Amino acid sequence: MATPTLPGSWRLEIQARDSDGLPLPATDTPPIPAMALRVAAQTEAAISVNLEATPKVAEAVGAPTAGLAATPVAQSPSGGLVATIGNVGRTTIPATSQDGTPTLVEAWSLPLAADGAAVKLLGTPLTADLLPGAQVTLQLSRPNGAAVIVVRLSGDPAAIGRSVPATVLFTASMDGGATLTQLQVPDLRDGGLASPASPTVSTPVAGQPVSSSPVAAGVSVMQTDTVGEVAIGLVRTPASSAPDRPDERDAPPGILVRTLATFAANAVEPTAAFLPWPSIRAGDAHGTVRVAGVPTGIRLVVVALVPDGGSLADPATLRLAWAPVTYPGTDPTAH
Repeated sequence: MATPTLPGSWRLEIQARDSDGLPLPATDTPPIPAMALRVAAQTEAAISVNLEATPKVAEAVGAPTAGLAATPVAQSPSGGLVATIGNVGRTTIPATSQDGTPTLVEAWSLPLAADGAAVKLLGTPLTADLLPGAQVTLQLSRPNGAAVIVVRLSGDPAAIGRSVPATVLFTASMDGGATLTQLQVPDLRDGGLASPASPTVSTPVAGQPVSSSPVAAGVSVMQTDTVGEVAIGLVRTPASSAPDRPDERDAPPGILVRTLATFAANAVEPTAAFLPWPSIRAGDAHGTVRVAGVPTGIRLVVVALVPDGGSLADPATLRLAWAPVTYPGTDPTAH
């Protein structure tokens, strides 16, 4: 089979059929695992984040899946974080673009604590041009607590090309150890790669949480036609399924929403909002809350639920998505 030529993330699914083209009986259908692959653009960097283990721990390897999904986890008893930027394209990524704009490697920590402020872990320019096939490794400091870490390449869009930021979930244990969970967030530009009419490919969509959650609710990031807004879809599940109390609910959680720009140039940096669960009509388990005043550009939206009475978001409720915002605004507020 020929490799797809259009840059982006693809999912290859193979289905065995009979010689006449009809599906095989279920008892004769061999399981063929799907494969995720990425076709690099002419100018593109692959960005990853790992733990700096002491002693060094071999990193697990696995094929990523579409949507938000947990890939193999690396564990470390100590040490910091390591960000790797590799040029997987066929053109040089310059340390300084033709107009003089430096190419920066930036890392942000977006804490799961509702009262925590975003922290810039790294902001340093490339010291030399990154040739095709070359890579650079930089050390990051560890966050103080559970956080979503985003590492991005920033600068002249023409110079850094289609470089997609890396996103990982960082959690620490009581004994000082740390765990990184790789989070797969579909790139907006990949949405048009797979044709809905094709039976052999599928478009990346929002996936499952990191793990099962004790919070009886779920969230999703939705597109909105209103400028300067991001819509958060909400679902509550009954605390009891008893017929005489069908509407019983646990105390509603709070909603933590953080956003971060794809690129640093001409963009407002991280924003945060902690919103109360909105009143939902009796008998209706679905609702929507809108975050207004989100800055312009392509924003990474991180949403998680904070259990009632708590201050730390439940990692299992995490949802991440890229959201295009077309109107410049300021501090997010709830509607």
